[in-house]
Amino acid sequence: MHRVYGQMMVTSAMRPLQEGVNTASVVRVMSTLSAMYLMSPTFRQVVKDKAAPVKASIQERIDQKAQKTHDWAAGQADRRNRGIRSRTNCVPRRARSCSRRLGSKTTCRSGGRSAMTT
Repeated sequence: MHRVYGQMMVTSAMRPLQEGVNTASVVRVMSTLSAMYLMSPTFRQVVKDKAAPVKASIQERIDQKAQKTHDWAAGQADRRNRGIRSRTNCVPRRARSCSRRLGSKTTCRSGGRSAMTT
């Protein structure tokens, strides 16, 4: 009997989401579930039993989202680093014009390579 009552409590707590998912309905559901969870050991057991199968699925989706975000950020960092490397592997325009006038060699910042510009 307690178990049936606990299941009815879970169902009634989720009812605002049937009206549509928005900020207000989520807040209402979470506040109701929190209060019931704190007050009823039967409710805690019912939630625990219902949440166990769903937990793995939710965690998998969280991990997929985190991996996608990580991959995107890594790609952005690689593109940005390639852009920085390409700018630092050449002789700066100002150095080229100075070396033309002086007829000297200029050194690249990225590893000591020389470029003769005359």
